[in-house]
Amino acid sequence: MRGYVTELREGLGFLWRERLVRTITMGAVAFNFFFLPLLTVVVAVYAERNFEDASSFGFMLGAWAGGLLLSSTLFGVFGHRLPRRMIFSLAAVAQGLPIWALVFSPPLWVSMAAFAVAGLANGPIDPLIFTIIQERTPKGLLGRVNGASFALAVGVAPLGAALAGWALGAFGLGPVLAVISSGILLVALALVSSPALREMDAAEER
Repeated sequence: MRGYVTELREGLGFLWRERLVRTITMGAVAFNFFFLPLLTVVVAVYAERNFEDASSFGFMLGAWAGGLLLSSTLFGVFGHRLPRRMIFSLAAVAQGLPIWALVFSPPLWVSMAAFAVAGLANGPIDPLIFTIIQERTPKGLLGRVNGASFALAVGVAPLGAALAGWALGAFGLGPVLAVISSGILLVALALVSSPALREMDAAEER
């Protein structure tokens, strides 16, 4: 146990010292805090309230997964030809914008389209994050840094889900969707405006 804690501390220490790695990891943590509860808790309530049909929940998640699969595949083929910072910035902003459509309780096909666009935007994000981490982390620390960044990014999901469930009961579906949509967009704008993202292009030129 002591060895695990020591290795985790070393991974977190490097992650925090490396500005670009720290910025994109903290961005992933903040994004997951809002987006994962949307997928796991809020969309189920949204489907039940607006469509009264469990299949609509599956259709919306399927649209998101389809968009994610398509963009991940295309990015794997063509991503090396594209400027990293531009793609990361556009994808980050594009993830949050379509979720705003849900606030207005549109028809199912519009909701599915919104999730499909969000999935398309999400595709390049993780490959870019892990590529940057691998390029900037010494081989001896790579496992620890990957483990630390993954633990941080996923570890906030239970907290976000619990808060989302409480907020749905306290404030209702519309305000919760508005807060989640705003949160995702604010995280994206904070990332895009961060000076650390300029290092993405420098890393690409190495």
